[in-house]
Amino acid sequence: MYSLKFDENACALCPSPDCLLKCQYMEFDKNEAHEEMMKVVKGEDSRVLRDCVTCYACEEYCRRGNHPYYLICERREEKGLYTAPRPITNQWINMTQMQGKQMVVRTPFAVEVEEEKTAPTEFESGKHWRPMPRL
Repeated sequence: MYSLKFDENACALCPSPDCLLKCQYMEFDKNEAHEEMMKVVKGEDSRVLRDCVTCYACEEYCRRGNHPYYLICERREEKGLYTAPRPITNQWINMTQMQGKQMVVRTPFAVEVEEEKTAPTEFESGKHWRPMPRL
C-alpha cells in the first residue's frame, strides 16, 4: 500500500519554499517561508499552524513532492488545532455515523434486510384489493 512520507532533508535543502510562498492566505518572504516551514518540520509553534486554512495548495506547489499539507495537518492535530471547532467536528462525525437498519449480506447476490415484525397495514392485508373491471 502506498504511504505518504515526509522527508525533512528535502525540505531543509529546498532552494525555493514555493509551498508557502505561493499560499493565497498567508504572506511570507522567501527566508520567512523557509524558517516557518522548518519550525513545522521540527514540531515547533509556527504561524503556519495557526493561520493555515487547509486549502491543499502547498501540496500542489511543492516542487519535491514532499507532502507539506499532510505534515501541517499532523502538526496541527498534535497541538489540538483543528480545521473546525471541536463541536462542529463532532457534529460531522455524528452525521456520518450509520443510521437505520443494518443490512446482512448472506451471499454475493442476495441481500437481506433485518426488519421489525409489525402487524400488516390495511393495504398490505389486501383489504383494499379489488379486481380490475373487464373492458
